[in-house]
Amino acid sequence: MAIFRLTDSQPVVFLLPDDNDERSAAALAGLLAEKKVPFHIFADEYDEDLLPYSAYILDDIAASPSPPHLVIDCTILPIPTPNPFLMDALAAYPNLTLLSATPNFTATQLSAMLDVPNVARVNLVSGFFPAAEVLEFTHSLTMSRETLLQTEKFLGGLGLQLEKIDDIVGFITPRIVAMLANEAAFAVMEGVSSAAEIDEAMRLGTNYPKGPLEWADEIGLDTVVTILDALFGEYKQERYRACRLLRQYASAGWTGLRAEKGFYAY
Repeated sequence: MAIFRLTDSQPVVFLLPDDNDERSAAALAGLLAEKKVPFHIFADEYDEDLLPYSAYILDDIAASPSPPHLVIDCTILPIPTPNPFLMDALAAYPNLTLLSATPNFTATQLSAMLDVPNVARVNLVSGFFPAAEVLEFTHSLTMSRETLLQTEKFLGGLGLQLEKIDDIVGFITPRIVAMLANEAAFAVMEGVSSAAEIDEAMRLGTNYPKGPLEWADEIGLDTVVTILDALFGEYKQERYRACRLLRQYASAGWTGLRAEKGFYAY
């Protein structure tokens, strides 16, 4: 198969999985392996979802055919300090382009925080990726036009169809689904109806593919709270304040499908 190039040399990619949820990283690893793009997983260890791609994983970056061009950070949840593997990669290869999945910072904010000019964000949030036919894509104000075009071409070569959006926190579809899930969680907390009844009403009444609470479980309730907190921090509007029940579930580790317990048991 053809190798899609970021430059004239063979592309090499760093892949940083999320310690809490490796679904997006595993899906990306599958795309990279399919297109025969060498990559290195920057993690102390990774789970069985990534093991099928071990033949494509570079163990020794120094022996790679060319320097890495792109680092894809699948981390969703905020952490007190930046991922140490990410910082190591950026320090060793200052010309790297950072592709982030985080919904709680804009690309321009990440660029300033990490002192990296070329930063883009793609909606790799589980529950949307890889199922979504179109991926929301945005970039920092400091990203060069050449790097932007190269990155878009590379992602297109992996078979990803991009939809340009403004550089906003929360992306668009995660923001809307998080707000629907938040309102549904309030309804459950206030005893209006059960989670199953609310979801059935939304599926049948609005033709949604999933009920908002079922969807929230799939995304991860901790991720939903993260998105809402980012929106509340950005806009300071009460409509973005996370429901206490959502926050309690996330604090208890009942994050949904990933934890086998959320609004539903799995």
